[in-house]
Amino acid sequence: AVEDGAVVVPTAGRVLDSISVRAVREFCAELGIEVREGVVSGRETERFLAGSGFGLAPVRGWIDGQTRRTYDAPGPVTTRLRTAWSAQV
Repeated sequence: AVEDGAVVVPTAGRVLDSISVRAVREFCAELGIEVREGVVSGRETERFLAGSGFGLAPVRGWIDGQTRRTYDAPGPVTTRLRTAWSAQV
């Protein structure tokens, strides 16, 4: 997820330390995008999924309990990360 221009990744130990998570962190570092560990607060402006089988994909909608969130997808940060991912893979 992207909040205030920073990519929010799950706290270490909450997800596997996968190649995809490491790649997102590396791309953020290369692009000068801040990375924060934690729980998404609900103020995110973008969401994306990353996986070795499909790359980095934008999320257009999300249902969180009773709240349905929609996003302009892909957003600017997701677009930059997808470009970096595509160039490396």
